[in-house]
Amino acid sequence: MHIGPTPSMKRSWLELVQIRAELLARDDDVRIDVATILDAPAERVWEEVRKPAALDHVASPLQAFVPIDPAVPPARWETGRYLYRLMLFERIPIGTQYIGIEFPPDRGDGVLRMRDNGSGDRIRMWDHMIELTPRADGRTDYRDTVEIHAGLGTFTAWLFAQFFYRHRQRRWRALAARGFDYGSGAA
Repeated sequence: MHIGPTPSMKRSWLELVQIRAELLARDDDVRIDVATILDAPAERVWEEVRKPAALDHVASPLQAFVPIDPAVPPARWETGRYLYRLMLFERIPIGTQYIGIEFPPDRGDGVLRMRDNGSGDRIRMWDHMIELTPRADGRTDYRDTVEIHAGLGTFTAWLFAQFFYRHRQRRWRALAARGFDYGSGAA
């Protein structure tokens, strides 16, 4: 009987250690690109993406955003910087983060874009672009592209973000399937 990690588990951990060593050696930014299809028209998804309440919903229960400045978030994101306390699993404080909302100029490609050019006390750069592309079938291609720079914490932030953005997109799909009803059913 074999006791301990299997050869494939050893290889997986070794690969993660190697990735972490490479990131630390470079002290570079990392990039994440995750996409999904939402069963709703792009204009309708755009209305929801622009609501801070949608961020709260899709991040839950993995993370909560508690507003600091302003103390009450706007009903709809506008260009500006918003300071939040981040709560892991909605209970454990893990730092503060500026959400820097920008709306890039229209490129004439029909894609709706919102950027969070964020930074915080633990992460120097959290540059998140949301892109919504209308599909011919009336649905929406939804894409999160994120660049992260957190110094020695970059690898940890990258691992968290890999899980976090997939979680968000699962929650977005469920929310769209319910007609953006935030109150009925758990996603």
